[in-house]
Amino acid sequence: MTEELKEAANNEVTMSWLDMKARFLLKDEIDIDNRVLLLNGGISLKSYIKFDKQLRFLESIHNDPITVIINSPGGSVYDCFAFIDRIMNSSCVVNTEAMGFVASAAVPILLSGERRTAGRHTTFMHHPPSYGVGHEPLAIHASELVHTKNLANRINKFIASRTLKPYSFWAK
Repeated sequence: MTEELKEAANNEVTMSWLDMKARFLLKDEIDIDNRVLLLNGGISLKSYIKFDKQLRFLESIHNDPITVIINSPGGSVYDCFAFIDRIMNSSCVVNTEAMGFVASAAVPILLSGERRTAGRHTTFMHHPPSYGVGHEPLAIHASELVHTKNLANRINKFIASRTLKPYSFWAK
C-alpha cells in the first residue's frame, strides 16, 4: 500500500470517527453533511457554549460556508453579543436564516450572518433590552437604567448597520 493510500485510509477513518463523535455529542442541532446548525430556544450562556462547540467542529472540517437556522424567542443580551462576535469572527462564511419566531436577542444574531434570509411565515419582534426591578436601592436601579440604555444603543446601532433602516427606526 502506498503512503498516499495509507494516509487517505487514515483520513477516512478519522473523519468517520469524528462524524460519529459529533453526531453523538452535538445531537440534533447539527447537520454535518449540509453544514447547518440549528439555533432553537433561548439565548443563554448554555446555548452559546453548545453553539460554539458545533461551529468549531464544522470549521475544523473545512472552510465551506455554514448556515445557522434561527428559531428563538431571544434571551440574554450579553450572550447575544457573544453569538454575534463568534459568527462574525468565524473562519468560515456564516449565513443565517430565520424560521418560525425570531425575537429580542435573536434578531441581531440573525443579522450577524453574511447572507441573511427569512422564511415566508417567520415572525419577528424587536424591543429594547430589559431588566428586572427588585428590592435594591434606587441608585442601583438608576445605574441599571443607564447601562440598559447603553445596551439598547449598541444593539440598535448594530441592527441599523446590518439593515436598510436607520438607527432612528430601531431606537423608537
